[in-house]
Amino acid sequence: MNKMTRLVMPLLCLSLPVSAQDWSDGWYVGVDFAQSTVDWQSDYDQVKGVLIDTRLDDEMSGFSLNVGKRMTSWLSLEANYGRVTSDVMSEIQSLGVLGLESYVALYEQDTLSIGAKFIYEAPYQFTFYAKPSLDYTKTRTDFNASQTLGLASGKIEINESKTATALGLEFGSEWFVTDQYAIHVAYKRQFDGMTAVTALREEIEFDLDTIKIGLNYYF
Repeated sequence: MNKMTRLVMPLLCLSLPVSAQDWSDGWYVGVDFAQSTVDWQSDYDQVKGVLIDTRLDDEMSGFSLNVGKRMTSWLSLEANYGRVTSDVMSEIQSLGVLGLESYVALYEQDTLSIGAKFIYEAPYQFTFYAKPSLDYTKTRTDFNASQTLGLASGKIEINESKTATALGLEFGSEWFVTDQYAIHVAYKRQFDGMTAVTALREEIEFDLDTIKIGLNYYF
């Protein structure tokens, strides 16, 4: 009996780490709905007209696609692609007998990021994490403005895309409703990740705050 115990126990000890790691060493994919807010700085949240100032919307919405590898119970490596777009912001203001001003603006941002998720496992199938990331962004600005003052008229058209490399910091949680499906909620701050072009053709970098909610599938 003692000989059998000495033979079996080492085998059991060797098998325990393997079985404990099976659930955490897998790949996963996911999709999120994203709602972003632009942190406009100073007076960049408005277009200054001749007599009237038009305030820009700061809300953007879109999606995020995720693919990752759970390396250990406390670490994952993850890559993301996301796109958020503002609503078409339009404003037409009459200046009475002086003329007319009109503005149309649209912003769109694509992000490709990679980061490490540092995970804390909590009871009731919850996990919490912090994920610093390196983000490559591309921001498209579509801005059109026209002014008519008496017999004189002017027009501004901006259709430009700007790229940037930014740092991101994300805090989130997952709730495993089954062994393979997890509901995902996260908040991300992207520092200087949105490079927009103003009506004066200035390139200004803005921070972006994003709330994400979606579903991850673990293989």
